[in-house]
Amino acid sequence: MRAADGDQPFRPFRIPASVAAGPRRSRWAFARQTHPMITKTTILAFIFVTQTVCLTATALAAESNKDFGPLTKLTPPVTVTGGRITGEGKDRNAELVVKSDSSRSISAIDVQTLLLRSDGSVSRSVPHTLAGFSGHVGRNTLDRGESYSLKVGSIFIKNDMTAVDGLVKEITFADKSTWPPMPTTPPEKKNGEPVAVMMIGVQGAGDRARAVVACFNYESKGVKAVKYEVEYLDAGGKGLKTTSYGDSSYKPIMESGAGMVVSGGDGPPDRTISVRASMTSVKFSDNSEWKRGK
Repeated sequence: MRAADGDQPFRPFRIPASVAAGPRRSRWAFARQTHPMITKTTILAFIFVTQTVCLTATALAAESNKDFGPLTKLTPPVTVTGGRITGEGKDRNAELVVKSDSSRSISAIDVQTLLLRSDGSVSRSVPHTLAGFSGHVGRNTLDRGESYSLKVGSIFIKNDMTAVDGLVKEITFADKSTWPPMPTTPPEKKNGEPVAVMMIGVQGAGDRARAVVACFNYESKGVKAVKYEVEYLDAGGKGLKTTSYGDSSYKPIMESGAGMVVSGGDGPPDRTISVRASMTSVKFSDNSEWKRGK
């Protein structure tokens, strides 16, 4: 065999005849008899460490993803309390009270204000972002047990509306983490789409229920807009209802290799057993577009 450039010439390793002919079984037996605990302890320790690492990794993955599922009800770490609309004409008003149940400081809350009819159905919904909490006990965060009031003015209130309630869409904590969080394992590409999507839960209930999805950008450029569909299926795989939603901005909402959670679109109807989510269109940061089927 020739040596590679810069290497020493290869020389076969030869075992002395006296050693090769020696009592190999007796030497191995001697080693086993002399150091039985060392050998067993080393092997057992290796097995223990290996199993511990594997079990820990599995447990962490399960802990990270156990709260996600297409039909899982997602409960925010805050309580929203609505109230009756009072006053007349331009003086009509109402109030939403948001109370933190979280052990972490909250820096912003996106609330969908629901304006209700007398039968409790939703007449209109208006997005509000509570951020800064200026003047709140001298701080700009909302901490466990603390409350903040959102005033709803007459500009949003029509004659058929009698009360208000709220649905929390997203919470941003002081450490920049968010609720609902992005799953540890992002959605997989299924049909060559540049941005994958999967449903991870439901916010609210009844006609106030909203679908929550996770998106992940597999493209090499940023994304400014996404549109997707969520189809709800019965036990036989028959479609019960399809809802569409999306998110967009003048600047990228997802960079390459990043994900995001979007809340919106109707929740599942009765008899829903499974869910099928699919991306329908994507607009990139360079204004190029991808559309399903094209």
